[in-house]
Amino acid sequence: MVNDTWIIAIAQISATFVAIVSAFFTTKIVSISSEKGNLKRRIRAIDAEINAKEDMYCEYDEERRQIWKGWAEKDVSEFVKSLSKIPTSLNELIEEFEQYKDEGSDEFEISALIEGHQTFEDVKKFINSLSELPTSEKEFLEEFRQYKSLEELNEIEMSVLSRVLQTFRDVKKFINSLSELPTSEKEFLEKFKQYKSLEELDEIEVGLLSVSFQTLKESGLPSKIKGFFPYSKLMVLPFGRMESVLSSSIKVKREAERVKYLNKECDRIENELFVLKAIKNEYERQLEYYSFPKFIKFGFFSQVYFAFVGVVVPLSYRYWILCLGKYAQYYQEIIFIVFVSGLVLMFLYLMMEIWQSIKTGMG
Repeated sequence: MVNDTWIIAIAQISATFVAIVSAFFTTKIVSISSEKGNLKRRIRAIDAEINAKEDMYCEYDEERRQIWKGWAEKDVSEFVKSLSKIPTSLNELIEEFEQYKDEGSDEFEISALIEGHQTFEDVKKFINSLSELPTSEKEFLEEFRQYKSLEELNEIEMSVLSRVLQTFRDVKKFINSLSELPTSEKEFLEKFKQYKSLEELDEIEVGLLSVSFQTLKESGLPSKIKGFFPYSKLMVLPFGRMESVLSSSIKVKREAERVKYLNKECDRIENELFVLKAIKNEYERQLEYYSFPKFIKFGFFSQVYFAFVGVVVPLSYRYWILCLGKYAQYYQEIIFIVFVSGLVLMFLYLMMEIWQSIKTGMG
């Protein structure tokens, strides 16, 4: 008679051990899944709040940048109008502006100066394209607008053209002062230099004088060139409206108050974003901590294997023992060996998880 007591005991021990480990294993996975779900919901909520605050910051920052840009354009416009001589290069223009302000240039001023320099270059090209000198300032502006296909002129373009029109007026004054036309363009330029007490001429002056000489050479020297307004120091350009000094002062004051408020709000939002991102980083760190066990697949396999060799194999030995033939007498040894292999595999998994936890904690 075969003693089945110890076989049943092995099956009971294996079943109990598998049940305990499986319960712990399942509880841990469910707990980790729940914690990860909560952390992901919190991270999504923080992301939504961060996006909303970043959008608000961008809106405030863009508004104050537009105000700063307007201030820079106004400063550059005043500087361009005050130029006694038109700079020949962008670097020279920037250097003179920094001397004018007695301080360095910011990004908005540099951008406005680049636009001003480009407008000067466009005016030079426009003057070189003229076949004859416009008869009036209005005609000069109208032809430039058509040349550039512009509907309106911005503040920088207006200031550059205002400065160019100063040279335009000087050329007209000079022509009105002539009693006779010089015989050559070179002589015409020299007389203008003497008239203005200049050592050299800039490209705008040379361009306007060259066109003027060609026009006068063809039509003759008039008694007076019409279209000149000698007293229009504050001439209103046809494509813009000059604000009064009072309204401009009020506008600048309001803009300064608005920028002060925007700076305060941007600082507040930056601080809130810093806190929110720190909280998000902490949640993401916790999310990494609550990751599933590294050897979870091996653990699942070891439990299934142990359940099979520790429970199924011992309880079903009466069926598979018939397949052993002459080795059937060793069935007890076979049951014991496969039971031990399953037990070793389970303990190996537990040791791997413990070692990984210790390694992670020390790291």
